[in-house]
Amino acid sequence: LGPSVADICWEKYMVSIDQQKAVEFIPGKTVMLEPEAVRLICSKLHEKSVVLEWGSGGSTLFFSQFVAEWYSVEHDSTWAQQIKAHIASLN
Repeated sequence: LGPSVADICWEKYMVSIDQQKAVEFIPGKTVMLEPEAVRLICSKLHEKSVVLEWGSGGSTLFFSQFVAEWYSVEHDSTWAQQIKAHIASLN
């Protein structure tokens, strides 16, 4: 068996996310959560997971790549379109 989704998620966070810039949103580089919270979320993800999130942003861009489906409820349609464009650019 290879590494788990949780392990891959955590490793990618440690390598890809700039924890020093957590005060400003940088698409693909920021998750506005403490590292301990990221580790907890990573530990709950599985490649077959289906997730519903309230509010989109850095967590959407980062965590959605580790699950089967990710849905985000966002009240700001302009922001939602920006996040959607960032997701498309990551694929």
